[in-house]
Parts: sequence; C-alpha cells; structure tokens
Amino acid sequence: MRFRQHGLEGLLDADLDLDNMGGYKDYVHADTVADVNKHYPRRQWSKCFSSKLREEISLKPWCHSTAMGPSFPDDVENNALMEPYDGIF
Repeated sequence: MRFRQHGLEGLLDADLDLDNMGGYKDYVHADTVADVNKHYPRRQWSKCFSSKLREEISLKPWCHSTAMGPSFPDDVENNALMEPYDGIF
C-alpha cells in the first residue's frame, strides 16, 4: 500500500519521528506515550535500531536511511523522549 495514496503519509511520518527520534512530542500527551509503551514495550528499540542503521549505512552508503541525514542513527540512539521506556521488556 502506498501511504501517499491514502493521505496518511504526513501522519505516519510524524509517528515515525515521535517513536524513533522523539519528534513532535508536543502533539502527543505524555500519558498516551506512557500507555502505548506499557502495552507495547520498546525492548531496547533505540539501541537496536540505531545499530542496524549504522550497519546498513556502512554496507550500502546509498541506502534510503541516509535521506534522513548523517545524524539519523545518533538521533535514534539518543531519543530522550523514549529513553525512560527503552529498558522495559
């Protein structure tokens, strides 16, 4: 499914930014973030995902992940919004 065709692209981009880098945190109440993480634990997501991003970029410097900029893996790893929840299993 192409998100653009259904008008969901902006919403999904904001969700991905919130989850992976802590972006748009003012658009989602802190209780909602806590409740979602309670029901769907992150299980060290930021560390795991940033590690895989670095691996992918080192193997394929042309990959789509580089479109987010050179700081993308660091931004994911240092997601201050989700840091309190990353250790929950």
